[in-house]
Order: sequence, then structure tokens, then C-alpha cells
Amino acid sequence: MDQVGIIVGIIAGVAASVLLGRRPATAGASLGSRVGRLAVIVLAAAVAGGVTSGAMHFFLATSSGNPADRAVKELLATPLLRLMATEHPEIQVRMREAIEAELKSPTKTGPKRPFLLGQKIRQQYINPVLMRADDRSALAAIRKSYDLAAHLQKTNVALCRDFGVTGMQQWDKLDRIGQDIYQQMLSAQEDAYRNGKTGAAKPAPPDEEIGKALTEAGYSPAEIEKLAKIETLPAAEACAATVRLYGAPANLPVPRGALLARALLTVDS
Repeated sequence: MDQVGIIVGIIAGVAASVLLGRRPATAGASLGSRVGRLAVIVLAAAVAGGVTSGAMHFFLATSSGNPADRAVKELLATPLLRLMATEHPEIQVRMREAIEAELKSPTKTGPKRPFLLGQKIRQQYINPVLMRADDRSALAAIRKSYDLAAHLQKTNVALCRDFGVTGMQQWDKLDRIGQDIYQQMLSAQEDAYRNGKTGAAKPAPPDEEIGKALTEAGYSPAEIEKLAKIETLPAAEACAATVRLYGAPANLPVPRGALLARALLTVDS
């Protein structure tokens, strides 16, 4: 892979791990745990696509200057991550060190160094604050994710499927309306974080409680099992599953919907 490709991969990885979180599937996991894993996969769409778009690749390929400088600059332009770096300046130092180490000696197996750093940043700084976001802010953040998925279902089913399964890698293929919704989604997540800074502590719901909330939102056990296998579904079905999951919190009374929204926003990586 050329250096541009490595940098694009680094930006995608660190952004996804910091802002969204990911974790591998666990053999024999409980139903609630599998739903939690699905939530991570679906929410990976929130930023990974924007920072790995064709436009970003062009920027990296044609801009002059230190590659690590360019990667850090782009990451720090991402909503929420830019706020993290302002509140915790040491993040920039750690980010640069991880990126430079990865560029000098690319990881051959397993997660890349910046991705692992991103997981630590999310666990240490972001998740605890998002868990304190009030009901309105948490529901608003998830609602924007639903709005984007619903728009893609009408305009680009294949991209909608990617948005739900692997994280959207082609943000530049969004139409004008889709790009506007995408930016609104990122801003809503940052708003939820800002709200959580002054919010009261809330316990993280267990995985089983997430599964119960989905049941209350109208999911049958078979439908939840199907969600856990979303990556194997045809594009139209995977897209529909993504739209429905993002819309599930709105189908619950506010306290329960917000509980599910916060869970989807803070699934541990």
C-alpha cells in the first residue's frame, strides 16, 4: 500500500475508534451482547466515511508537507474529536506519536496503533460523558443518524447498506441533501457530548437491558437475531435493518428511548 493509502487507513481507523467504537464478535455471546456488537457496527457509519472519502484521498495525495501533520490536521477537523483535543491537549501529542510510528513501521497484523489509541481515548474521555447526556440530546443525536439512513434508503440502497454494516467509505457519493444531514449528525453527537459535560451520572445499561428495550420497540427475538447477522443480508434488507435500528429509540417512551440511544452511542469498543 502506498503512503497515501496508509494515511487514509489511519485516519479512518482512529476516527472510527475514537468517535464510534468497534469490537470483534465474541463466540457464544449473549443475545444482548450480540445486539451491542451490532450497534457498534451500525454506528461506525457516523464518521468513518467522511474521513476516507475520495476527496480526502485527493487531498492527501496532492498536498505538500509532513504526512503525519496532514493526518492530524484532518482528524482535528472532525466534530467531537476536535473538541477532545481542545479539552485534552495531550491527545494531539499521543495521536501524532501513534501516526508517526505507524507510518514508519506499518502494523502487519491486528489493529493499527492509532486505532488502539482511538479506543483508549473513547473509553477514557468520550463514553463516560455521552452516558451523562440528557434524554433530549441523546435522542437528537440518534435521530440524525436515522435521518441519514432513511435518506439513503430512498436514494442509494447500496450506500445505505454500507452505512449500516461496515461504515460508509464513500462519503463523497452522498448527494447534497445527504451531505447536509451527515454534517448535522456529527454536530448532534458533539452537542450530546457538550450536554453530558454538565449532566448527572447515569449507569451504563447491561447488554440484556438493551435487548429488552429493542423488544419494547417492537423487535421479536428472531428479528434481533437477524440484526446480529446484518452483514450477511442482501443490501436492501441490511439497509432496512439499519433504518429501523436507528429509529427504534423514537418508538419508545422518552426515558426508555433515551436509554437505548445512549447505549447505541456508547457501546464499548
